[in-house]
Amino acid sequence: MTRQRVNIKQVLIDKNARAEASRISRIREIRKLDTQGKFNAFSFDFETVRDLDNEDSVYDALAWHIGDMWSEACWCYVWGVFRGCIILAVGAVEAGLKYRLREARQLEDEENATFGKCIRRARRCGVLPAQQRNQVVQSALKLNMVRNDIIHANRARRNPESALSANGPEHEIIDIGHGLHATHEFRLGARDALKDSRSVLVHLRRHKMHP
Repeated sequence: MTRQRVNIKQVLIDKNARAEASRISRIREIRKLDTQGKFNAFSFDFETVRDLDNEDSVYDALAWHIGDMWSEACWCYVWGVFRGCIILAVGAVEAGLKYRLREARQLEDEENATFGKCIRRARRCGVLPAQQRNQVVQSALKLNMVRNDIIHANRARRNPESALSANGPEHEIIDIGHGLHATHEFRLGARDALKDSRSVLVHLRRHKMHP
């Protein structure tokens, strides 16, 4: 039985072609997030209302921050920087929550307002729905969980075997030919984070709070 020789050059060519095809596929995935075709899926214009006079600059900065974080999260996803995509997508949602909580005068102790605290406060004051099973609330809670898994190494501490083998549901294992496989860590988690973050941001964009 003869052993099949692997042409390293051909493997690299195939790998580059697959990588380009994957980037194109991920661009299409992001464009599908804009189901109504009214917005540029790679940007997010946060609809604002400002009648607070001297605080306009803070709201302008937060609105800019939301769009900037969202756009960078999308491009991280396209180029395969999946952990970065998740962190930036969550950052955009956190900025959106702080914008609306500021409007509602519900952002005391702002320096210590973590993402989880913002979610709880937003549900109490009506910025987010109070119902636990509401889709927008579920999206926000999922974002907080996956963010904490990455930022605080929760998965590594709680389930080290899963973290080391990258066999969790947030990862993707693909056949790249020649008997080889590749693991895209957090690819599926990043895709879900973009969907969930856009869902929450669309809700917040429509939900204007008047003090």
